[in-house]
Amino acid sequence: MRNIRCADCGKKYDYDVDDFCPRCGSFNPPPGSGVTRLEEEMLSRFQRPGSGGQPVRRAAPRPASGGGTVKKKGNFRRPVALVLALLAILTVGLPVVELVVGQVLDTISYLTDSFSRQEEYVWTTDETVLPEGWYESYDAIALSNGQVVTLAGAREPWLPDSYWQAHPDSRCVAVGLWVLGTPEGETASMELMTEDGTRYPPVELPAEVLEACALESISLADGQPDEELWGYSFYLLPEEKAGEALTAVLLDGMEIYVSLEMEWKE
Repeated sequence: MRNIRCADCGKKYDYDVDDFCPRCGSFNPPPGSGVTRLEEEMLSRFQRPGSGGQPVRRAAPRPASGGGTVKKKGNFRRPVALVLALLAILTVGLPVVELVVGQVLDTISYLTDSFSRQEEYVWTTDETVLPEGWYESYDAIALSNGQVVTLAGAREPWLPDSYWQAHPDSRCVAVGLWVLGTPEGETASMELMTEDGTRYPPVELPAEVLEACALESISLADGQPDEELWGYSFYLLPEEKAGEALTAVLLDGMEIYVSLEMEWKE
């Protein structure tokens, strides 16, 4: 009996009974056999205990009772797992898809309604017709004498105290206007009308007052044929007229009314 110790796990065993270690399966040649360590590792890798040095052979699958081969474990479980995963995805995903689609449809419906309301509003605005002879601020008005006049908004200009001392209890209104063209024939005129129908003619401010407030005075008679002039027409109103709506009246053979956007001081 030759007892040797396994070089890998340290177990002692009878080499005459088993060429390989019964614990770990390593090949351990007896001392003095001349087998190198590399040969030991190669034998340990390609041989098994009790094989007598023959190559390792894998056992063939055992026939089933019906003559077929035994199916591997997991082949049946894999389709079942896939089906369960698909059902879980559908269960969770369908409500999410329905929610997203619902929100998209609601957004489209809201935008469609908003667009319809906007179209209706624009249509109504375009259909608004002022009474004959009435205009609004910034409308271009063609006069019978060939001029084109556009009235801007009206405001109270800053004037020096010396002017107000000479005109107490008054309000000054400056109406901005563009004038294009030289009058052919009679020159039209313009007045300012308050809510009760009272009309006020334009006034001429002194040159030093115009210079102090840096405003340019203009009348319809100042029009040029090829140049659109800009300036102000000035009116003095009583203090009690402050805050009223104002209307400019153009006298051009017939009366033309222009509703002004007025900015009153507090």
